[in-house]
Amino acid sequence: MSTLIPRLISYLENLGNGVTEPEYPRVGICYQLEKGFNWEIPKIIKDDYMQFIGYSGEPVTPINHIEGSWAAFIRLNKTGNMWTVLETDSEEDATYKQDRRRFCLWLATKIEEYYG
Repeated sequence: MSTLIPRLISYLENLGNGVTEPEYPRVGICYQLEKGFNWEIPKIIKDDYMQFIGYSGEPVTPINHIEGSWAAFIRLNKTGNMWTVLETDSEEDATYKQDRRRFCLWLATKIEEYYG
């Protein structure tokens, strides 16, 4: 078996648990995997996104936010901080960032289910 899947799972678990910060902090989860591992989330897993509590309904920006997942993604991307909760964050932004990490854990579990 390739070492790719275990490395993906480990990376996502570390992101999800806050053990590590993303290698590319200004991009989303999918692009983290594409850029860092040359791996695109397959359709079979994207089809399961609706099972994630907090799913936005948008596969491109799956993390929900009160102002809209795409708007939050763009705004937080400009700050360079899409992952770490700060004291100055609104409750919505803090939840959004925490949900990004929860999504990483959920995604690690899904990859394990399908490929592990």
